[in-house]
Amino acid sequence: MLRCGLRGIATPPQHGVWTLRASAQLSSSATDLPSQAGAVIVGGGSIGASIGYHLSKQGVDTILLEKSKLTSGTTWHSAGMLWRLRPHDTDVELLAYTRDMCIQLEEETNHRSWTENGGLFIATNLERLSEYKRLHELGKYYGVESHILTASEVHDVHPLLAVDDVCGALYSPTDGTIDPTGIVNAYAAAARRMGARIVEDVGVARIDTKELSNGRREATGVTTTDGHHISSPIVVNACGAWANDLSLTAGAKLPLLAMKHAFIVTDTLEGMKPEFPNVRDHDLSIYLKTQGSAMALGGYEVNPEFHDVDSDFAFGLYDLDWDTFAQNMNGHIQRCPSIANTGIASTVCGPESFTPDHKPLVGPQPGVEGLFTAAGFNSMGMMMGGGVGRELAKWILQGSPSVDMFSVDPARFHATSVADPVWVKERTHESYAKTYAVVFPHDESLAGRGSRVSAIHEQLVEQGCIHQARHGFERPGWFEPNSNGSQVPKPYDFYGAYDNDGAWRLAPDESIAAAPWAKLKGIPGHDDHQYRSVINGELTFGWCQSHYLVAEEVMATRKGVGIIDQSYFGKFLLSGPDADEAVQFLCGADMEGRELGRVVYTPLLNEAGGVEADLTVTRLPDGSGWYFAAGGNTATKDFEWISRQCRLYNYDVTLTDHSSEMCMISVQGPHSAALLENLVTAGNGDEFDLDVFPFSTCTKMEIAGVPLWCLRLTFVGERGYELHVPSEGAPAVYRALMAAGEMYERHVGVPVQPIGYRAIDSMSAEKGYRHWHADLSNRDTPMEAGIGFTVLPKLKREGVPFLGREALEQHRAAGLQRRLVCLTVDNTDVPLHGLETIWRDGVCVGLVKSTAFGHTVGKCIAYGYADCAMHLDKITNAWLSDGVWEIGDKRTRYSATFNLRAPFDPTNARIGGQYTDEEFQTHNVTA
Repeated sequence: MLRCGLRGIATPPQHGVWTLRASAQLSSSATDLPSQAGAVIVGGGSIGASIGYHLSKQGVDTILLEKSKLTSGTTWHSAGMLWRLRPHDTDVELLAYTRDMCIQLEEETNHRSWTENGGLFIATNLERLSEYKRLHELGKYYGVESHILTASEVHDVHPLLAVDDVCGALYSPTDGTIDPTGIVNAYAAAARRMGARIVEDVGVARIDTKELSNGRREATGVTTTDGHHISSPIVVNACGAWANDLSLTAGAKLPLLAMKHAFIVTDTLEGMKPEFPNVRDHDLSIYLKTQGSAMALGGYEVNPEFHDVDSDFAFGLYDLDWDTFAQNMNGHIQRCPSIANTGIASTVCGPESFTPDHKPLVGPQPGVEGLFTAAGFNSMGMMMGGGVGRELAKWILQGSPSVDMFSVDPARFHATSVADPVWVKERTHESYAKTYAVVFPHDESLAGRGSRVSAIHEQLVEQGCIHQARHGFERPGWFEPNSNGSQVPKPYDFYGAYDNDGAWRLAPDESIAAAPWAKLKGIPGHDDHQYRSVINGELTFGWCQSHYLVAEEVMATRKGVGIIDQSYFGKFLLSGPDADEAVQFLCGADMEGRELGRVVYTPLLNEAGGVEADLTVTRLPDGSGWYFAAGGNTATKDFEWISRQCRLYNYDVTLTDHSSEMCMISVQGPHSAALLENLVTAGNGDEFDLDVFPFSTCTKMEIAGVPLWCLRLTFVGERGYELHVPSEGAPAVYRALMAAGEMYERHVGVPVQPIGYRAIDSMSAEKGYRHWHADLSNRDTPMEAGIGFTVLPKLKREGVPFLGREALEQHRAAGLQRRLVCLTVDNTDVPLHGLETIWRDGVCVGLVKSTAFGHTVGKCIAYGYADCAMHLDKITNAWLSDGVWEIGDKRTRYSATFNLRAPFDPTNARIGGQYTDEEFQTHNVTA
């Protein structure tokens, strides 16, 4: 049973008021609906059934409502293939758990769902084979058996395949196929045994909510189509392609669209055997699923048909559009020629829901407390169902999942993007069309660009900026000095997939009338697209074309001044009667007694001691409140986390989002203060003296006639300053910086130039700074992540409550069982991209979580968590330092050096403004 508690206690309350089951509910009917439940799940597919099982297993009084019959939406016609090796560690964990659940539930319920026939990925080019070798390396850590095969070995495993153009393959013999009806029935049977009520033929008309402060709402239950109200603190929307319709009744829009998705089943194929593996040929964008002595053939075309699904649709199919499917069929015949000589037994064309980044929507619904979404699975719901059910149950009961689920969190999308139907449709098309594309580390989207920009965006474009899209925002990636301003993404052309009168497939309606393509019968592809050409130069697992340009930006910052537009950061103000108390409780760092103008780097922790966010919190000099500056990619999530915790613990505060109203211009480098001091238009001229303006402080000043907050901070390891500027004044401030920079560069002889996030990534890696969702997440404690210094002073104060304290104390007492390590690769010509294996004394002990090439130190730097050796009670510095370290990448191990401290400037002398004469000489230049 979940606990209720009072605000400010050391053991905080959990997330709802629940009712334990009195007895098992073996059957349920529409005439026997309860008036209340601990949790209501809407949708009886593989996702809803899994969530119902996992909540019931934790003792929650759970009811699942299905408007028709279990599996009747999109589950029943799922292909059901499961492939565990994917380019994301969380996905591997979720998929592995699903496989285990299938096997376990067969034993528990006698419902058969699992066929272990293996999986085979075909490569026809070396970049694709490199991707498969990376997945093979990843599997070593997780214990997923896999093999890299030659073309002849591929033929041995699956004799029906043509291999003349094959250069290799990835074979996972213990992957397989899930029977959709079997697994849902197994979940349902097991859930019913534990007391869950599963009711078919009951539709839900709406999610009931009540209004809270600051425009937020709270789910209070559901009302069925027959008018029956079920009160519940938790509602889970697992309605698949229909999820948006239900979510809108609670005032929350989902970035989710339905498409027609198809496969066909052949007649019997001569020589086909049930034990042959399922096949994916990503380069042909097809799959061949083993179906006894036949095959199910499907894939992802570039011109899918969007479709609004009727609310009463159940166990239904559409007529197959052969014009669409033909492009897949040619690929099937190329890979398996015998298909050309067999007939077609059946066609399956049904609705499926897709999202703007080909990841599902799983987690708390932003803006509506108590409402959880589990939809938009992009044809992956069957294989992700077990893992998602486990993690969403933990999210509901504990306030946070046990693994990093940000890549599927609905809060990964900004509200502006979600509300824009053109953005959603463009991005959803692109993610669908690129489903089987190689996942390169530096790829960029061409769809939905320019929707969120900073006030100085155009000035950066004129300087040759190559922007990256993050959280819907155009942030600077790097600069191409010889560009003429034409390097911006052009309006999306759908890769030319809808030319020749094909635009009808986009299902145009009034909601997308503003799109440049909305009234076109055919949408031609661009003949010339400079931005796309630039990004194509980044699509490699080797060194990108921008590598040396980024190096120049790093050197400019290390020697002179780098100027960075970081406006996409989240910027929130917390104020109100309980603001001081709330900040002290929510922050891992000790915030009590902080003077006006003090800036503190702090994690925000969950009850398990994991880091939900790491950000800076400033007590503004004017006493108006606490100012949070959060990483732009997680801005919506961080705002949601702070809002939910403040409400959960009954703090009387107001949290306001000022992200779009403020720009953030960061000025970094040895000469940053010398450049800025002559731009101050109101003050006494000594604002930038080291003693007057120490590190981690904030002051109000005026630059170029614009009042702003200036924070002395750095994320690159230099003396630096963040200018938090009202958006309307930012262009004037930036012009002044650039003009002064030109003069400073001429007179002093050091570079002053704009830089992008690729340079930031390099320099922050050299300094050991963390990146949330890369080498820091909700599953990692500050001590494991090497930022224990943020929380230790507070932990040493007895009786000071804060969120996560109890868990951290337990972790400290037990000793670290895993720890983030910094490794530099001894071979300077080895690029890394994350998910490589970490080896100590010949034993695989971890995974690389984040990497960057350190242009100052001249080496690739890798961060990853190393697991404690079996014979040790805890990880120690001695054990770390004594080992022989290697990094495994694509079946090769490279020697690496363990770094107990940051590879660059480990004493932080440069941050304190302590440069040698060679590094810096003071010059007085008049702007």
